[in-house]
Amino acid sequence: MLNKKAQMTDDQKPLLKPQCRNMANMSWHDLRRSLIITTMKCRNYKRKSVFIILLGITILTLFGYLQTISSRYYVNQQPCRIPDLNPWDPSISNYIKQTESKCPELPPLMTVDHKGYLDFNQTSARHYGIKTKDLQCKYAVVQRNEDNDVIFEPEKEILLPFFIPGRFYRVQCKNKTGIIVYDFVHMNAEYLESSYGNIDTPEDNETYSFFFVGIDSASHSHVLRNLPLTYKYLTNDLHMYDFKGYMKVGMNSFPNLCPLLTGKSETEFPFYLNLMKMDSLPLLWKEKEFRSHMTLFVEDRPEIALFNYIKRGFVDQPTLYYFRPMSLAMAKFTPVIVSPLPEVTSECYGNLHQYDIVLEFYRRFLEKFRNKLRFAFFWNNQMSHESYTSLWQGDRPLLDFFHFLKYRGHLNNSILIVLSDHGYRLGGLSTTYVGRLENNLPFLSVYVPESLKRRFPWIHTNLMENSNRLVTVYDIHKTVSDISKKQFEYKTDGLVYSQRTARNLFHPIPKERTCVDAGVADNFCTCQESIKINPSHFKTALLGNYIVENINKLLEKFLISCHELKLSRVVDARVIYRSQEKELSVWEKFRHFLSPPEKDYTGRYTLTVETVPSFGLFEGVVVYEEFRESPDKGVEVAFAQQWIMADI
Repeated sequence: MLNKKAQMTDDQKPLLKPQCRNMANMSWHDLRRSLIITTMKCRNYKRKSVFIILLGITILTLFGYLQTISSRYYVNQQPCRIPDLNPWDPSISNYIKQTESKCPELPPLMTVDHKGYLDFNQTSARHYGIKTKDLQCKYAVVQRNEDNDVIFEPEKEILLPFFIPGRFYRVQCKNKTGIIVYDFVHMNAEYLESSYGNIDTPEDNETYSFFFVGIDSASHSHVLRNLPLTYKYLTNDLHMYDFKGYMKVGMNSFPNLCPLLTGKSETEFPFYLNLMKMDSLPLLWKEKEFRSHMTLFVEDRPEIALFNYIKRGFVDQPTLYYFRPMSLAMAKFTPVIVSPLPEVTSECYGNLHQYDIVLEFYRRFLEKFRNKLRFAFFWNNQMSHESYTSLWQGDRPLLDFFHFLKYRGHLNNSILIVLSDHGYRLGGLSTTYVGRLENNLPFLSVYVPESLKRRFPWIHTNLMENSNRLVTVYDIHKTVSDISKKQFEYKTDGLVYSQRTARNLFHPIPKERTCVDAGVADNFCTCQESIKINPSHFKTALLGNYIVENINKLLEKFLISCHELKLSRVVDARVIYRSQEKELSVWEKFRHFLSPPEKDYTGRYTLTVETVPSFGLFEGVVVYEEFRESPDKGVEVAFAQQWIMADI
């Protein structure tokens, strides 16, 4: 036998050699097939040894491949793996551009100094060829008329410089011929109603101020792309904690900010949202621990404001400093500097950018109550709500603002929270898969003063770990509330619950945390990487039609005005199979690789569908269950849950 094998011709040898020699160059499909064939054909010891070696190489290669996949996640614990998205992913390259809105480059004719006195800017007056002594000027204080209107008090003549007794006021000046050469709204943060004069509590090492800077529609990736200077400063200079596992809990602004400011879901306040004013909402700044804080709520874009868009606003002013009357007053008339300026827009008020105005009001408030306890909440819509390509314009103004906070000492005893509510969700980028993932992963960065970290060194350790864990606005509310109550004792709770659980960011957050524990609904949960399936797959038409049927049910009462929709096509389809929710060992993955189990299509499907007429795009999520009772009955289908997420 040995002699017979030794006498094997060269023509016979190649029949078996390629099976053991060329595996490294094969596709995964061919490699699996080749391994099985080789097991059957490699009979002698030498070839079995080669096969074992190649099998070991295959296992190690597969293990390395799995490790590579793991590195693509910020949060890499089961059951939640939040993807590490590429901000410059090729699939969104067509949407990564920059547009610029410019306001008229004109110098201001009047300014308000740091003591609150209004005066002419004589350099600007000479530029305009105006003799200020020839002007007759009057002012009218802006009065809030509940929450959706303002009125101007009767005009009073002034001789500048003058301290006008009002937070906001309109100034109008005429020349000798009676022509209006100046008409503008100004703000005076130095003015303080006498009834608030006793709220003057200093900061200390146990009681802290809280500063919020919010940017609408800014995902974590969007900030990296468009606010590079600001992000670098927050991270490298202020040493803030960048929470990469921060996930949204609602579709748009209010469902995400309501939990931040109340600790509860918007669904827990149905009457307030539809029928009542917002005054009774248990907003964070109204808690008893903040009664000694000077409070500020600044928000631009009054037409889409947080408590006013499809809501009824406040009867009483919600905070001591409230910017909404200023926004409404600016929209009342067209400003004038020598001649009428362009109409007021969401970008510009006269020669000023809207974001510069609100940031200046924020600065003035902080300086007015320097070293005092303050609670300041600023929410910006204008930078990025309407346009995906405009956020970059806010990079330098925001950078300057954070410079100001540091070098004026406002962060010595303050917690700073910079955050967004969600990513961009109005067409364009949101029609891509990466864009929809970004939508669920907004930006969050937190600053903690060094004095607090020196007192409790474990805070830094936990924040570093938690910055890569799943967190939400419920956790921010819990953290701020605990700090205000001076609750700094170390706590651990490694359990994961089957209901929403708010967790302090200073304490360890379980690696195994789920979306249910964090308060994130399934349709916003980005804990599992979905698998792209072909839009023409036999399942997608079934699921797409189911989504359209449910849209039509929502539109039934509007059939007089609306056509019945029909499915035109499935634009995009992705699925998270139930089997993905279980963590498999390396051996189990390799065993499934060699012998794939029978396909079970049960899972959570996310489809983007196009409907006719009008070719509208909708995204729907369907939980699809598939099972076999017996071989004769075939497949039975159950749709467990379904959401129509957005018209994109």
